[in-house]
Amino acid sequence: NADRMLAAAISQRKRLIVNWPFAWWPQLQVALQMAASGALGPIWQVRYRAAHAGPRELGCSAAFCDWLFDPWRNGQGGAMMDYCCYGALLAAIVLGSPSRVTGVAGRLTKRDICVEDNGLVVMEYGDAMAVAEGSWSQIGKLSSYQTMIYGKHGTLLVEPRVGGRLLWASEACPEGAEVEVSPLSPECASLTDHFVQRVNDDQPLLSLCDPEHARAAQEILEAGVRSAGINASVSLPLPLE
Repeated sequence: NADRMLAAAISQRKRLIVNWPFAWWPQLQVALQMAASGALGPIWQVRYRAAHAGPRELGCSAAFCDWLFDPWRNGQGGAMMDYCCYGALLAAIVLGSPSRVTGVAGRLTKRDICVEDNGLVVMEYGDAMAVAEGSWSQIGKLSSYQTMIYGKHGTLLVEPRVGGRLLWASEACPEGAEVEVSPLSPECASLTDHFVQRVNDDQPLLSLCDPEHARAAQEILEAGVRSAGINASVSLPLPLE
């Protein structure tokens, strides 16, 4: 589906944008800019954990949960596809496409559903690795929705949501210090403003909204699901079906 959407946009000369919820966090945009600028040196790991107590516990409707917990209806599975996508996207932006993916999935606490309530996707690169974690079992918010980017010359910790801090650690400041993050310009602060501006000026989209990166994240997830199913690592790119 991702390939078809990209092909349709290209053939019709239309702009395609993907709206990831965390794309509009100022501190995450700045962290990715710092990583791309080389401020951290060569990046050797990216890590993201998305976790909560579960869809029902969050108040999702019974009808939605019936669909979400049915792998034949929702297409792929549970927490891995639902929540490892964010880490896969960040890895694709910072490190590109991995050479090999390993997925681990299991029902660790919710025995009454037919899909995994926890998933882990590990991405291997020649000189780096990335980890995407997804959980429907976590009590409390500690560690949830945090981004970690590790480079040879520094480490970034990105706290979640608008208002979260960006912390930078280096050899000179191993305990970490807060990076000042300025308010976003209007065209980078929301989906509608960003899309309209980019349609008008024909400039590149934010990396977090670029459909090519979203397509790469989808391939990583597909590989993770396959890997978990066969209990073996899966090489990328995936063969065309």
